Amino acid sequence: MSARPLVDGRAQVLLGDTTTHGGVVVSGRRNWRSFPKLLAVFFAGLCTNACQPFALANPQNPMITLHTSFWQIIESIQERPGLPLAHLEDTLHQTLFEHTEKSNAYFQFYAGEPVQLGDGIVLSKLDLRLPRQSNPNPALLVFTLQGTCIDLQQLQEKGPTAELKITGTPRGRSVQEATTHSAFTAWGQLDFGFQQAKPECVAYVTFKPKTGVTPSSKADKP
Repeated sequence: MSARPLVDGRAQVLLGDTTTHGGVVVSGRRNWRSFPKLLAVFFAGLCTNACQPFALANPQNPMITLHTSFWQIIESIQERPGLPLAHLEDTLHQTLFEHTEKSNAYFQFYAGEPVQLGDGIVLSKLDLRLPRQSNPNPALLVFTLQGTCIDLQQLQEKGPTAELKITGTPRGRSVQEATTHSAFTAWGQLDFGFQQAKPECVAYVTFKPKTGVTPSSKADKP
């Protein structure tokens, strides 16, 4: 055990490792006012590496990070008929929250936090609309995309195996209008919108399950 360093003949207290954690030498006198600060420095040094996985997200800009790719998300959503809320929450690793001010007698509106995917694509906005049990209309899910660009060639190579068909074209009234390429699968319809503002990249994808499937929502569960 190494001897404590002496300053002016008094024993010193060493907190931390001065070579790796920026340790602090404290006089042998009791200085209780500075003790909380010293503890903070000490534990900050200990957490330099060990605490990194538990870093808190910026509350002003929450972002969920997944290693999953965009195409895996699309495949996962189609594994269940309709758009069941619990399955979507499992797929997106978050609890979706209801926009009660938008919900009405026919639909419940849900949203979620942005999601950064492993391939650089960001689901910047999630818009889920679930019909109430008395409403025969199908559910609807829309992802607004940012980050890595998905061009038409990538969509044809990596997207749904179903043939893409143009189901909508801009009418020249706004740069937000889009050319829509749709895939009709066994699950339902997927629409990929290329907006006039950035026509080379997919701006959003819309999920439209086949009719006749009634998804369960939190409010409709027994």
